[in-house]
Amino acid sequence: MQSMNIRRLGANDEIAFRKMNAMFAQAFGDPDTYTGEPPTAA
Repeated sequence: MQSMNIRRLGANDEIAFRKMNAMFAQAFGDPDTYTGEPPTAA
């Protein structure tokens, strides 16, 4: 069985957030929605 780690993203998780959006873009076949206008780093 594969292990899984679930956690809430925080202010320092910009790279993980962008990778997650890229995963959703591929999974749902909708890159414009998930990667078209990424939020700025805040």
